Amino acid sequence: MGDADFEEIVMEWSRRHGVFSAWFKNLRGITLALLLERSVHQEGSFS
Repeated sequence: MGDADFEEIVMEWSRRHGVFSAWFKNLRGITLALLLERSVHQEGSFS
């Protein structure tokens, strides 16, 4: 089973449940928050 097959299965499953897409959006939001926090720390205090 290749990666493409796995992706297809995941996409099909997410289409049925909608849980994966919600989790993915949440994960993306967390990632963006972490990146923003890191950049703020690099810039110094956010004044």
